[in-house]
Amino acid sequence: MFKVFSLISLLLAFFLASPAFAETNSFISVVNPVRGGDFWEQQEKPEYALEGQIEILKKYDLDVTWLLRFDALSNKKIIDDLNSVSGEKGLFLEVTPSWATGADVNYQQGASWHSAKSAFLTGYEVRDREKLIDASFEKFKQVFRYYPKSVGAWWIDAYSMNYMQKKYAIEAALIVADQYSTDNYQIWGQYFSTPYYPSKKHLLHPAQTKENKLSVVTMQWAPRDPVNGYGNGVFNSTFSLQVNDYKDFHALDINYFEKLLDIYSKQKFNQFSHLVVGLENSYDWGKYAKEYEDQIKALSVRQRNGQISLVTMSEFAILYKQKFPDFSPEHIIIADDPLGSAKKVVWFMNPFYRAGWFVNEDGSVFRDIRQYVEG
Repeated sequence: MFKVFSLISLLLAFFLASPAFAETNSFISVVNPVRGGDFWEQQEKPEYALEGQIEILKKYDLDVTWLLRFDALSNKKIIDDLNSVSGEKGLFLEVTPSWATGADVNYQQGASWHSAKSAFLTGYEVRDREKLIDASFEKFKQVFRYYPKSVGAWWIDAYSMNYMQKKYAIEAALIVADQYSTDNYQIWGQYFSTPYYPSKKHLLHPAQTKENKLSVVTMQWAPRDPVNGYGNGVFNSTFSLQVNDYKDFHALDINYFEKLLDIYSKQKFNQFSHLVVGLENSYDWGKYAKEYEDQIKALSVRQRNGQISLVTMSEFAILYKQKFPDFSPEHIIIADDPLGSAKKVVWFMNPFYRAGWFVNEDGSVFRDIRQYVEG
């Protein structure tokens, strides 16, 4: 039985103790998903935003991770552009009609292209998932002459992750951070905006045994504001590091982004921190180009002053595996409200439970207590 008193004692001990490590290792991975022509809605071609991103990244001399969807692998201009820059290339596992056709799988048509049953591998029978995965990895190898080490999608199931790890030796995977109802699907309960080793039985559960461990470092897209980003609607989950979230839904700017960077990268009680920052090429580049460059500039400044290290997805995964060869470490996030209110939060995670302790002018409350139960 979960003992709340023990948890409170542990959290208080964190507040009162001296940091266990003299220096925090803070990492940022810039990850840009790249979609091709399937369901394209912008006036400009798919490579337009990509070329703008490349120009900015060259200006600040940053290596990033590009995750390409199956249809983007057939776009010669996109491939030529990406071959002109350094950085990591991986796969973006968002199912579309061209990918389904290429894998000889029936596409699951939904109400919209991003319906869970259409876009996620979980919308397909196990054998069809394998066929989709094999087709994408072989297409990637045909284009780049090697298999990718990093993959991403807003959701990847444990079976598919295990299949890719065993057959293609992937190192890193990206899924979306906690969201209760955004895009009409719910992903809820993993380490809060923090990487971890998942269980083979449930991707949102951190592994507790070596037998059930997926040796793939699983990181999160659109890390949430620890204070405001927890809740049961779009309003909450759009308090994140993603530019279209904080800009469109909350009229916030680069100052908010930098406050979130500092919250995560200046935690005193952890052995590391890691965040994913990036922008999909399917958004209106003219609308977001300046904010994207401001983000990249903010990251470049922090790297120069030693606050963070910029790494690709697979680079971080290798570092994580070297530091934590067995299981994910416990992790704590202590944060004041970046919007300036009196609210505070403490998030605590380990392979057995996570807890969110929220404080405001009316008192304190555990808004989130989630046990990770094997099986």
